[in-house]
Amino acid sequence: MRLRLRLLIFLIWALLRPRLAPSDESVISLRVLPNDVDLKHVTNDRYLAYMDLGRNDFAVRLGLFAVTRKIGAYPSVRFSCLRFRRGAMLFSKVELRTRLLCWDAEAAWFEQEFFVHGRSIALGYCCAEMRSGRENISIAALLDVAGYPGLRSPEVPEVVAQLRVQVQSMHVHQQRHDQRPPGPPPTRRRPAPSRRSFSPTGPTPLNSRWAAQAPWVRRPQPSRSSKVSG
Repeated sequence: MRLRLRLLIFLIWALLRPRLAPSDESVISLRVLPNDVDLKHVTNDRYLAYMDLGRNDFAVRLGLFAVTRKIGAYPSVRFSCLRFRRGAMLFSKVELRTRLLCWDAEAAWFEQEFFVHGRSIALGYCCAEMRSGRENISIAALLDVAGYPGLRSPEVPEVVAQLRVQVQSMHVHQQRHDQRPPGPPPTRRRPAPSRRSFSPTGPTPLNSRWAAQAPWVRRPQPSRSSKVSG
């Protein structure tokens, strides 16, 4: 998250807006600024930062801001993906809609969709968790403290079930990579010789080895007057 000023503004604005229920939808409006674009449209990584703003707005309006501050918890993203249809141009107004799809004991799944002039331009899914130090905090426990005791998660959508399979496959691949034996240590390359280490008249016994590899070294030329007369 690099949008620190906008994050502060949205946090203050979220505290003043009406509260949301877990089944409600959070809607925020964003203006594309010059530092959000590369040449013409918003950069790919900026969409992920926008999604952070949307989830923070949802969490604050859900009543989790005070709860997480008391226990020192912070959000952490496990997995996120995006599918783009078209780009958002400079100074265009982007509307981001965030919904909580489901959750389990460890993490929650969000659907976040971007709109420009009422047309969908990108759709993303994110799996996020709440952590306090090295411990993972139960989502159900946070909802209980926030005022929703005994609330059960909705049925897992098909898209989340498919994404879970992909996440598990990636996790297995990472574990296999961690179990590979370490490769050979990198070889140390000798530093390039310096021009100052050579004599202007030719190589000395100490640097003759390097002089053979240095085309810029001047080697002494035989003098014409040194020819032996017959």
